[in-house]
Amino acid sequence: MNAEEKRFRWYIENVRWQFAKTYANTWPHEYTVRSWRPDIDGEFAWVAQYIRDHGTPEPFFKKIHVYLSLDGWKYWTMGNPIDETTVINRAAVKIAMDKTNDCKSIIPSPPMAPGQ
Repeated sequence: MNAEEKRFRWYIENVRWQFAKTYANTWPHEYTVRSWRPDIDGEFAWVAQYIRDHGTPEPFFKKIHVYLSLDGWKYWTMGNPIDETTVINRAAVKIAMDKTNDCKSIIPSPPMAPGQ
């Protein structure tokens, strides 16, 4: 394991991950929010950039996101500039692969936010 992987792992082990209830049935994943750990904001920015620099572009519905696979998880951001990025997501690789494969032939509509 190199120093960058150690740094990445340190971050993911030291932040809170919240299960995304809204997508529990369609795209189960977890997320962490930048503002939850203002004491390590610089590390959030570094991790978001690391995902983009070392990840692989993959389709998600009609969009392309960059996913980094590590230790059985896929990590991604939503693609905003790093200084505007507020969330890092992750999903178990098996779930991510199953959902990607399911989406190749029939793409269900993403769930709508409450009130839409």
